[in-house]
Amino acid sequence: MNINYFDFAGKPYEATLVYKVDSKSEIDKEAYKIIKEQERIFARTETEGTEIYFEISDKMSLKKYLTRPLSRGEVLGLLKNVAQAVKYVDESDLKQEDLLLDVDLVLIDQESGNASLIYLPVTDHGLKIKSLRAFLKEIIVNIIYDEREDLDYVGRIISGLNTNKEITGSDLLDLVEGLRNKKISEVIPEPEVPALKEEESDQDILSEDISDADAPEDIREEEKDIMPVPYLVRDKSGEKVYIEKDEFMIGKIAGIADCLISDNPTVSRMHAIIKKVNGVYYVCDNYSTNSTFLNGEKLDPGKDYLLVDKAKIYFANDGFTYYAK
Repeated sequence: MNINYFDFAGKPYEATLVYKVDSKSEIDKEAYKIIKEQERIFARTETEGTEIYFEISDKMSLKKYLTRPLSRGEVLGLLKNVAQAVKYVDESDLKQEDLLLDVDLVLIDQESGNASLIYLPVTDHGLKIKSLRAFLKEIIVNIIYDEREDLDYVGRIISGLNTNKEITGSDLLDLVEGLRNKKISEVIPEPEVPALKEEESDQDILSEDISDADAPEDIREEEKDIMPVPYLVRDKSGEKVYIEKDEFMIGKIAGIADCLISDNPTVSRMHAIIKKVNGVYYVCDNYSTNSTFLNGEKLDPGKDYLLVDKAKIYFANDGFTYYAK
């Protein structure tokens, strides 16, 4: 763990994280100067001799922050802070490998909830640094979401990460701002639909769209016969789950999982995704703890595997059969 490379002290700040530069490394003075000018984004930093000090007064680690339920605003605020730091590093003379994307080292202000990141201005520090995409995957999986809210935004974040394999700070910022703007637009009332006029014909009425939710059950079943929808059948219960989205999540978080498996502790919170690409369906293990298996083969996390009719899928030890129609 990267936190083991640091010590704790009471000086020069009330609470201080201390990094000691070894004889094989040196402080990058130019990088240090840059981050000193951006203490809104990066943790407040000082140097003395071969020691670098980071202020952690009134801060908690991101790891601790993730132990309590977070609202949509808090999740998007956190991601925005991360995106701003990564974007600034991308656009400056700083190095991505010196930005510590680590749940133990991202600092959360206990009063405002704002996140600040530690940039370590040291050559050849030897710390293990995650890519932005890997770091985001880690925190998205471990967040405790406020289930009273509409969690559709989480699915959109996951979809964005799965679509963009080389996500940048700018990409993440655009994704977050789009979701924040969507939240604002949702409170704008829909325009009132005028009452149906008497002179409108029956044909006009029949031509209107009828939502699937409003259609009688027998009509919805009939439509499935006309336009086949693939589905999963669970071995344990015989439950049939239709795959009616292009990004279909399997896991045990109510409100996020499209196929909810809440009675099996070996299944991860966001275990796997079934994707529809150009009319073809694939399954992807979402970096789960106990893996996903397709016809007996263990899947590599983050990689898409083609689904064929009557394929056998195990999410951890929970078996399903995939039917193309």
